[in-house]
Amino acid sequence: MAPSDVQEPREDTEGSPCRRSNAISKRVPPRELSAAGILFQINRQILHPLGMELTMVDDHLFVDRCAEAEGLVFSEQELIDGMNNFTQYMRTTGLPIVKQRVAKYKFVVQGGIDGI
Repeated sequence: MAPSDVQEPREDTEGSPCRRSNAISKRVPPRELSAAGILFQINRQILHPLGMELTMVDDHLFVDRCAEAEGLVFSEQELIDGMNNFTQYMRTTGLPIVKQRVAKYKFVVQGGIDGI
């Protein structure tokens, strides 16, 4: 993500896990989530199987619900492009963050309730 596109740090008093540690949070524009392949992964792994899709219109995010019961799938090219974008993001930015998370919490994804 380009540093010029990230908003200035702000003191976060509510609405973010950063508030628990008095950390400074930064808002990331939706277009950067899309460019990094993060929006792709949210859709592919979570929303599409549930018949929903997170879409971006004019840098705003919306959740759409699919009328078909089987949910949504990406075209082969969309899948290739999304995976390439996400892989590049993980190599340059994501893996250092994941390593810090594992060092601090001993996990990447927090466990669910009753195995969910």
